[in-house]
Amino acid sequence: MKTMDGSTVTVTTDDRTTVQISKPGKVADLQTGTSVVVRGQQGGDGSVTATSITQGNLGGGPR
Repeated sequence: MKTMDGSTVTVTTDDRTTVQISKPGKVADLQTGTSVVVRGQQGGDGSVTATSITQGNLGGGPR
């Protein structure tokens, strides 16, 4: 995913990752080019293992 400052971060998901798109969804439901908030643990390589992803009108900067 591309961050607000233009850098790229690799985000991985697993069966426990929750996805919200105005309603519960799946990773495949996420739309390219829309803003998302990813919450999870950052690894030593800079990638993030997502515990939740929220897509929609976020009203603000990165979280």
